[in-house]
Amino acid sequence: MLSRVTDIAWQLPAQLRDELIDLSAARGRHAAAAPETETGEIAAVTAIPASDWFAVARWAKETHNLQPWQRQIAFTIGQYLTKGWEISARQAAQAGRLMEEAQRLGFRSNAEG
Repeated sequence: MLSRVTDIAWQLPAQLRDELIDLSAARGRHAAAAPETETGEIAAVTAIPASDWFAVARWAKETHNLQPWQRQIAFTIGQYLTKGWEISARQAAQAGRLMEEAQRLGFRSNAEG
């Protein structure tokens, strides 16, 4: 059945073609700008000790200030740092946002006193 569909001769209408984006060009622009930003986010997250990530996960559970998925990210980041595993840019972005939110809500790390 699938082969019959793929065998159909078809051309993209001009109006639709004008509305589509060139993904290869979009990826190229993102790839050129992203590494610097992503590297900075990863560096910022890894600069925070694993004990602080575990502490924010514990604090969030006790105070109910963050969503469960955010607590899980904090705990996971702590585990990754403890085990020496690499943190992805996506994890770093989420972790950075959740740490900012935790600090805004009153979390203070042991290093802050």
